[in-house]
Amino acid sequence: MTASKDSFEEKRRFPRLKVEVEVEYRIINELGDQKSAAVNRNFEIRKTRDISPLGVCIDSGKLIETGAIIEVKFRFPGQTSRGIGRVVWSREIDGAILSGIEFLAVENGKIDQFANTVAQYYFEQFAADKSKHLNFLKEIILKFTPKG
Repeated sequence: MTASKDSFEEKRRFPRLKVEVEVEYRIINELGDQKSAAVNRNFEIRKTRDISPLGVCIDSGKLIETGAIIEVKFRFPGQTSRGIGRVVWSREIDGAILSGIEFLAVENGKIDQFANTVAQYYFEQFAADKSKHLNFLKEIILKFTPKG
């Protein structure tokens, strides 16, 4: 089924940045037929569509079962970030097969560092209005910074 991205109800807690970076992903397991099975040891190399501290939309190139657990590696200039995620949706949208992934864990548990990496890349690539976006980023990071 082909759909427009605008036809789906927005459920995100944070807006995503429209950032296209190289991402490698592999399916760790799928839950089909009520059994867990290792699916793929090889990484697929694709591109992100958008990203936030809590999730990412990737051009997966194929439908991935909802609930599948995947490993992702993001290649930012001078840095690679890794994480584990769960597929929350996968569908054809405007001729591309996209998958939405919710992060379950980010390398070393440093979500604030990951958010900073994403924001820095965004600023460098698109020469965004830094003051506006830095304030937005501060709000996101503060929500994830442990209190105490």
